[in-house]
Amino acid sequence: MSEYHGKYKRKNYFEGWYFKCQNEGNTIALIPGIHMDKDGRRFAFVQAIGPNGSHWFAYPYEAFSIDSKNLCVTVGENVFSKRGMRLRLSGDTAEISGEVQFGEFTPIAYDIMGPFAFVPFMECRHGVVSMHHLLQGRIDWNGQAVSFSGGQGYIEKDWGVSFPSAYLWTQCSQEADIMAAIAAIPFCGLQFTGCICAVRYRGKEYRLATYLGGRALRWGRDGFELKQGKYSLTGSFDAGDGYRLAAPQGGEMIRTIHENAACFGRYRFYEGNNLLFDIASNQASFEFSDAARR
Repeated sequence: MSEYHGKYKRKNYFEGWYFKCQNEGNTIALIPGIHMDKDGRRFAFVQAIGPNGSHWFAYPYEAFSIDSKNLCVTVGENVFSKRGMRLRLSGDTAEISGEVQFGEFTPIAYDIMGPFAFVPFMECRHGVVSMHHLLQGRIDWNGQAVSFSGGQGYIEKDWGVSFPSAYLWTQCSQEADIMAAIAAIPFCGLQFTGCICAVRYRGKEYRLATYLGGRALRWGRDGFELKQGKYSLTGSFDAGDGYRLAAPQGGEMIRTIHENAACFGRYRFYEGNNLLFDIASNQASFEFSDAARR
């Protein structure tokens, strides 16, 4: 899932990658990307979110490049690749630098979108690049050095026109690797609630998704419950307000969302009445947005 999908796009388009680095006490996420407005003007950016806030770094589109055969995104002096990250971010609100090397990626068995990967005109598509990989290196965030050596990383991406009007997203790596998203999906003039979820636990991958019969029994600011056959996953969160991030709307990064990159989350995964795991973490990432209610 390292392809660049925007090569032939001319307007109303975004594409972004999400690189999360965490250790036992720190979480930092970097989001390099590009976007194109309705008039065809193109821009590049890097967003950064950490324990003390979020920051936006704007770049001209010409500062962006990508190796289309491999995961290697360059924005200015910043490089994001299969091997790791090199950061040289400087702005009015933050100075972020450092290098982090990545270990071997853990991909999922097949495209998280399933058959929806082949449906044209979807407003947003999602990809999981690596559920888990080891880290080595450090990041200096406004003069504070954070070592991620021995920590773990996660990588995903999104591309399309707009984020869903309402959605929930969470990711966590602690005893199990978990990614879940629930969203209001417009389709053929109608709307339905769709879900995608991947869980890796004790060497086995589990998939809960709309295209496999999965459904969201509930979802909101405090958590969710997914059900699919004999499997169910619940998540509960104490995320607070989170930090502001820019999100795409019609290809422009003009929507404001809030993410907590490291908050308290509790995940319980059942196979029938058998509890496979009950995991609590202070390093869970969580977003909930409902633009229709604003």
